[in-house]
Formats: sequence, structure tokens, C-alpha cells
Amino acid sequence: MKKISAFALAFVIALSACGCSDSKEVPDDGDDVNVSTDKNNNLTDEESKNENEGEIEPEKPVSRFDEIFKKVNFVKPDVKDLVYVTCDDGNLVIIDYVGKEHNIEIPEEIDGVKVSGVSFDPFLISYDDSGKPINDIRNLKLPNSISSICFSGCPNLELVNIPDSVTGIGKEAFAGCTNLKSVKIPESVTAIGESAFYDCTSLKSAEILGNIDEIGNWAFAGCLSIESIDISKSNPNYCSVDGILFNKNQTELIAYPGGKKAKSYTVPDSVTKIADGAFLANPQLELLTISESVKEIGAGVFWHCEKLQSIKFNNNPKTLGFEQAIDRNKPCVLCDNIIGHPCDSLFIGCTSLKKIEIPNSVTEISKMAFSYSSITSIDIPKSVTKIGERAFYNCTNLRDVDIPDSVDTIANDAFLNCENIKVSYKGKTYDYTHIDDLYSTVND
Repeated sequence: MKKISAFALAFVIALSACGCSDSKEVPDDGDDVNVSTDKNNNLTDEESKNENEGEIEPEKPVSRFDEIFKKVNFVKPDVKDLVYVTCDDGNLVIIDYVGKEHNIEIPEEIDGVKVSGVSFDPFLISYDDSGKPINDIRNLKLPNSISSICFSGCPNLELVNIPDSVTGIGKEAFAGCTNLKSVKIPESVTAIGESAFYDCTSLKSAEILGNIDEIGNWAFAGCLSIESIDISKSNPNYCSVDGILFNKNQTELIAYPGGKKAKSYTVPDSVTKIADGAFLANPQLELLTISESVKEIGAGVFWHCEKLQSIKFNNNPKTLGFEQAIDRNKPCVLCDNIIGHPCDSLFIGCTSLKKIEIPNSVTEISKMAFSYSSITSIDIPKSVTKIGERAFYNCTNLRDVDIPDSVDTIANDAFLNCENIKVSYKGKTYDYTHIDDLYSTVND
């Protein structure tokens, strides 16, 4: 008997791509689909009833879905090396390409049946023995019959047309397409999903036509080469100012292009919120000035901004900085206008951050707030009552920490991997080998 594991999600992806559902019951994610074979290793209709008999993980076939298609009565004809499934509505969805060509054109029909979707999802495509995708698609031409798309399983994709028949770009649709150069989103598209172009590191331009109703969080996060995100001036919901993406009234900064050459940027006074991942891994910025109006900073906004030296707030001479090694003794200070907002992992990967002072308005140091930063010391004010999970995880340069008596909760991994640390609390000092004693004392 063969055991096929973790295909439930693949079913859901393939079926949702063509807007249909399978009449057969699909197991929950994480369940196993057991398929019996005869003595010649061919599938039979009988499912194994004994899960304890010699279960063997199958070798990876050229197409991982040969067996699954037979099991659920999907169809996989060999046409132009395209692998596809037939949905309940009778339409086809392309889910893989196992040929060797770099330039591919998807047909509008196959044997008279409409092709309505393309879903090159990592869960659906085939891989070679080294774990690399078999497809090496560089340029892809889509027909006007296509209504849904996903290319996150095409890491070498450079160019693709999005036809007017597409109405939405789903979550992570292009995520990880590190060779994609540009994208033009037609007027027919009304929504761009979360992380749709996440980590498209070669993407240099994005043109959004028509009246987009929704752009998800992290949609362009990690696009390190993009110089401009352009959107139609007639769009009632969003706008682009100097290539930077905002909501229409510019109260929310959604995405700052990672490829802009400017070393500094001042957030406009109209902005009250900076969206998740807005400046993520920006390779250019050294100075960021934030207006007094900003009240909310989303998750991952400053992650891995390795060149960013300081963040200045217009309403206060204090700075939230990432100090250079030559200026290690200069502290950076959180500004009062955003204090108290739960910014999980606020400084993760800020490798130049050496020292920070926290003002008295802070009541909690949140989850992973300073993880992977290079801070050497920190002054925790008496206003703080809680230190969250892995707040200082892997801060290997952190030495002396004085925790005030006001702190009554410390997560049991708050200082994980801080091997050089010495923590003072209520007159007693704890080194890393006795850090568990600190947790017990505080949390009692």
C-alpha cells in the first residue's frame, strides 16, 4: 500500500482556482489520503482499512498528482506537457507544466473545453530530485478565458500578461517570483490579495489600472527593486504619490517602493497609519521622518531595514534609531506618539541597533520586539509591567539589563539565546545559566 500525505490543501487550491467544489469529501488539512495498489503497483478502488500495515512514502513521480487524479476522477491528458484538472463546472484549470520550454502559451480551450484558471501553486507543481520545480517558465501568455491566476510556483517567471478576464489577484499569487520584472494589472481586477507580490525582488514597476477596491497587507512587501507603484488617478480608493502607494485620502501609507534611490523620506502629515510591511527590508533608506499625526505602525514595518540609521518624529526631538557602529553610545528613544501600540517584532533584523531608551509611557515590551537586533543595553522604565515572548530573542550582544519592580510578567523565553546577559531584578542578578530562576521569581 502507498500512503499519500498532505494533499488536502492542494485539492482546495485547485478547486478554488476554478470556482468549483468536489462532490467527494475532502479530508482536513494534515489528514492522510490512503490509496491502495495492486501487485503491479496500480491503483485499485479499494482503500486500505489497516493503516498499520507497512506504510511507505512514495517516491516523487514526474507529476505528483497521477495517483490523486485517478482517486478523485480528475483528468490529466498529455497536451503540450500541461497538467490540468477538470472541475465540476466542466472547465479546466492548468496546475503544472512538465515540459522544457521557457516561453509558454496557455490555450483558451483544450479539446473543446474552456481553460478558466491557471494555478501554478507550490503545493500543486512537480519537483525534480533536487527539490527544484520542473517547470522553468520565463514568459507566459494567458488567454482571455482565464479568470483566476496563481504563479507562486514559477520562481523563474519574468513576464506574464494578465488578461481582462481576471477579476482578482489572490493571496500570494506571485509571491516568490523573484525574476518577475514588471506587472500591469488591468481594469478588470478589483482586488489584490495579501502578499500578492511578496518577495518579488526583481520587480521594477507595477501599474494598477481601473478602480481597485482592495489591496491586501504586505501586497508589495519585499519588492526590493520596485521604483514606482503607479495607480490610476481615477481610482476612488487608492493613489500614488511619487510612486508611493497610499489610500485615497493619504491617511494610510501602504507601500514604499524598495527600489527608490532616495536615502531619506518624510511621511506626510496626513498619514495616521503605516501599513504592515510598508518599508520591509528597504535597502536604500537611511533616515525616516514620521509626522506627529502617525498613531499606528503595523507589523514588520522596519524589519531588516539594515541601512536605516534613525527614525525621527516631528513632534519630538527624540528618535527611534538604528545607530551605526561608530555611534554606539548614542541612544535611540521611542517617541511618545506611538508608545503603547503593540508592535510585535518591531525591530527584528535591525542589525545596527545598539542602544535604546524607552520612555515612561510604555507599559509592555511586546513579542519579539527586539529579536535579532544588536542592542548592547536597554533601560526599562518603571511603567513597564510585562515583557513578551522572545522579546530579546537572539540579542547576543545584550549585556546588562535592569528590570524594575513594576514588571510582574516575563515570558519564559524572553531572553532566549542572550548568552552574555546579566539581569538585575529586585536586588538580585541573574546570568544566562540562571535565567529560568528569574522567570520563576517574577512570575510567582
